[in-house]
This record gives sequence, structure tokens and C-alpha cells, in this order.
Amino acid sequence: MELFISILLLIIVWMFMTLYVVIILYVVINVVKFIKSLFTTMPGGEYKKRFAQKLSLNIKTFLSKKRFIQLVVAMALLNVGLYWMSRHSWIDNKDAKHIEAKEYLVVGDVLSRQLEVLNTFIYPDSYKVRPLVWLLHGIYNLGAKHLPKNDAEKAMWYYRFFIYPYAKIDKLPYSNFVVKEPFRGYIPRFTGRFFKELPLLGELFFYDQDVRFDKDIPKDYRDPHIRFLKKSFEILKTLSTKPIADRNMHRAYLLAYPGFAMYYSLNQSFYYNGRHSRRKLYKTSWYESQDKKEFKWFLAFEKNFDNPAIQELYGKKLSKNKVLLYCAIINIAEDLIEISYLNDTFSCNAKPIKTYVRVRNLLIGKVKNIDRLIWSIPELKKENKKLGKEGGILFKLSPREINTIYNGYIEQFEPRAYKYIGIKICGYEVYGKVAGIEGFDTEERDMMSAYKDFLRDMNKLKKGEYK
Repeated sequence: MELFISILLLIIVWMFMTLYVVIILYVVINVVKFIKSLFTTMPGGEYKKRFAQKLSLNIKTFLSKKRFIQLVVAMALLNVGLYWMSRHSWIDNKDAKHIEAKEYLVVGDVLSRQLEVLNTFIYPDSYKVRPLVWLLHGIYNLGAKHLPKNDAEKAMWYYRFFIYPYAKIDKLPYSNFVVKEPFRGYIPRFTGRFFKELPLLGELFFYDQDVRFDKDIPKDYRDPHIRFLKKSFEILKTLSTKPIADRNMHRAYLLAYPGFAMYYSLNQSFYYNGRHSRRKLYKTSWYESQDKKEFKWFLAFEKNFDNPAIQELYGKKLSKNKVLLYCAIINIAEDLIEISYLNDTFSCNAKPIKTYVRVRNLLIGKVKNIDRLIWSIPELKKENKKLGKEGGILFKLSPREINTIYNGYIEQFEPRAYKYIGIKICGYEVYGKVAGIEGFDTEERDMMSAYKDFLRDMNKLKKGEYK
């Protein structure tokens, strides 16, 4: 019965995706022809008629019967091919578990792979793909009800279908938009979703995730973010605390978890209904407890990197996944260090500061003159390679990734304050240094300045004056 329904769902997916391809081709081709016609249609008599003739507005002239059949057959072959690949991965192997559920979920996998292609040029939360997402939710629900509650496979499918499209691009679903200052009183706020579907106009008239002042923000502004983050934390919790019986799905979990941890630990600041400021969440009743849970889960997952079989699974992506998890650990450790200062409970023997120093040092390694070498990534990578196990795992990544991570976790103002705490307050050795020029080493001054600003901000938080 499940196989019959699975095939029926595949046919529905095929029909929906074929329709979407026809619509996309129709729109794209006519937009291109419209722009071309603007420059090639000479003014004069019957201008509108001559202009329209250069378009393909008539569906019959746009797509002949022969081409339509070819497109339908091509989409059928694509969907059957994806379905076969998905069945081969999740059902037709000796390690497969929960086959009844997977008969539905492999069809969801077929749809999600095609959605992933659409999401390269259409935002995952766009109304343009919303019908396909609704269909995917329906397929997921059909399969998920056949999965046991004590197994995290259901959470893994949810992550793949509904969280990964955002995690991949490090974005969240749309907010409840705010009209920008010059247009208030002229454009109703409820039209935000409509304008967001039109290129450039949404960014021109509305704030999405980047409102400028807290006074601009209505109470429901971040409601879509908060709903998404709550569900994401629920999925993260399930993946962190429950086993996965299916060996192939467990491998998928191992490959996905570091990126998910990094994504969530960075974006949980959007629980705050204002600007991007996680410090505003420190005094809430739940945030510290949630941070501690994540800290425990991420450190537990870190032990997987010592397993030779798992190292082999990651292959060339081992370094990348280590860096992602290490950055997630640092994100949470920084929170817990700041919260301990806020509560006057900071201790150099506490796990957050010790972990921060350990993981930061694993990232950077013992590279000498790193503040000079960071200007030349190829030279830095050579020096790092010479150090072997004492080198930094970060410098095994691409130059672009190195620059992004090094800037965010070493060179920004806050990391300078954490380094000051590690070195000057606790007496630890902390690696990583802000890029500089020989003869102009200002690190001591910069660390002290950053630490003073850090103390000032903690003081303002205690008094409720932090903005």
C-alpha cells in the first residue's frame, strides 16, 4: 500500500515540477524578449502591436506540442532518476530501517532536491515556491507518523527538508516586515510580503532582518524568526539526545550536525525582537539554560572526531566540519563567559573559559608571526603545514574561509577582550593575533581597550542601560 501511495505522490511531484518549469521558462523568456523589444522596436504606427508580436505571450507559440511533450518526458525521467537514487540510498540496502516511513520520505527527498535547485534563485520562504513547500510538508507528515518517537530519524528528515535550505545560505525565513522611514504612512505594512516577491522593491521599501532602530520595531516583528528558531532548537535537541537506528541516516547526521550547530548558535540571537543583539537575551529566564544545553551537546559531538571510522567518513571535509563545530562551541562559550561576568560568577577554572581557550587554540595553532602571515594566506598555509599536529585546523580551509573565520573569531573587537581575559586575568596561553605591520604592534593596547569596553557593556547590562 505504501509503495502504491509513494508512486502516486511521485506522479504528483512530477506534475507540479513540470508546471513550475513551464511557468519559469514562460516568465524568463518573455522578460528577456520584453527587454530586447524595448531596444529593437522602432517608434511609429501600430507600435503596441509590433511590440507584442515580438513576445511569446501565447502559450501555444511559446511552447509547441512537440516541445511540451519533450519537456514532460524529460521531467518524468528526472523525477524517476531521483526517485531511484533516493530509494537506493534509503531503502534498497541491508542497513535500512523504518521502510514503511521511507516509502513516503524518499518522494519528499525527490521534491526537496528539486527545490534546492529552485532555491538557488528563489528564496526558500518565497511565495513563489510555497505550494511546493506545502506539498513537501504533507509528504513529510505522511512518512513521519511511521517513525518511532525514540529515534531521531524524524528530526533528521525535518532538518533536511525545512531547515537546511536556510542553513545553507545562513539566512532565516522572512520577518513580519517594517516599512522604511521615508515610506511610512504611504505603504501599508501588510504589503511587505507582496513587495518582497518583486526584485529590488522589497529591499527599497521594507526592512526585513536589518531594522535600524529599536523604536521602529512592532511586537510581532520577529515572530516568524522565533517560531523557526524554536522548531530548530527542538530538532537540534532531538538530534543531540536520541539515537538513529538507520546507519545511512546516522552517517547523514554526522555530516550535517557541525553545520547545523554553527548555524543555530550564530542565529539564536534573533529570538530578540530587535536588532541583532544576543546580549539582550542574557537576562531572560531561558537563554542561559539553553546555552548550557548546547554547550554540553556540542562538546559531546566533538568526541566523534577522534573516531577513525568517522574521520574516514568525513574524508577531505574533516577539517571543514571541525572548524564549523569549533566555531559553534566558541559562540556558546563566549555567551557563557559574558553571562558569568554579568552574574559576578566568573572563574578562570570554569569550563566556558577553559574550553574557549582550548578550542580557539585548536583553530589557530602555534603559527609564529601569524599577524604578519595572515596577509599572505599561501605562506601561512605553508608554515602551518610544517607544524603538523601543532598547526591550526583553520588553515587547512580555503583562503576565503580562512579570512571569514579569522576576522570573525580573532580580529573583531570582542575576541580581543576574550583574549585579554584568557591571558591577563587567567594566565592562559591564547593563540591568534590581529593582523599588523612589523614595528607597529598595538595588540596590548587593543586588548586592554576591548576589555574596558566589555566591562562597560556588562555594567550597562546589569543596570538595564544596554542598547
